[in-house]
Amino acid sequence: MVMTHGVTCNTAHQSHQKRSQLTVLHRRAGKERRLTEGRLACYKTYQLMAPKKKARSLRLKTERSRLAQQLPDVERLLRGSLVERYKKCGKLGCHCAQGKGHGPALYLSITLGPGKTRSYYVPAHLAKCVARYLGNYQRLREIAERIIRINRKLLEEGFLGEEDRSE
Repeated sequence: MVMTHGVTCNTAHQSHQKRSQLTVLHRRAGKERRLTEGRLACYKTYQLMAPKKKARSLRLKTERSRLAQQLPDVERLLRGSLVERYKKCGKLGCHCAQGKGHGPALYLSITLGPGKTRSYYVPAHLAKCVARYLGNYQRLREIAERIIRINRKLLEEGFLGEEDRSE
C-alpha cells in the first residue's frame, strides 16, 4: 500500500486476467474509485496534472485553429513540378542542332504512379499562376502535417474530439 498526497493506492494482481486493477481510495471524500491500467493510479496526482493538461490542450487547439485559417484555397492547387525544357526541332540548318535548343518552354510534370509521368505545356502567360498553385499545394501539405502532429498530441492526452462530443 502506498500513501501519496492523502491518497491510498492498492494494486491487486489478477493473473487469470493478466492485468492489474488499481483501487484508489480518496480519504477526504471517503469514496472508492476503480481504475484500469493506462489511467493515472492516484486520484490526487490526476487532480494536480489535469489543469496543466487542460491548458496545454487549449494551446494546441488554438494553434490548430490558427493553422486551419492559413490553409490555401483548395480550388487553387496543383501537384507536380514546373520544368524548363529546350527542344530541338530536327532541321539540319537550325541553330538548335548545335546549341541548347529552342526554348525555354515550361511544362508541368506530374508523377501519376511508378514509372508514369505526364507533362503539360504551360503557356508563358500562365507561368506565375501555375507556380502560385504549386506553392499552395506545398503550403497545404506542410500545414496539414502540422495539424496532424497536433491531433496526435491531443489524442495522447485524451482531448481529441472533445468538440465533437457535444453533437
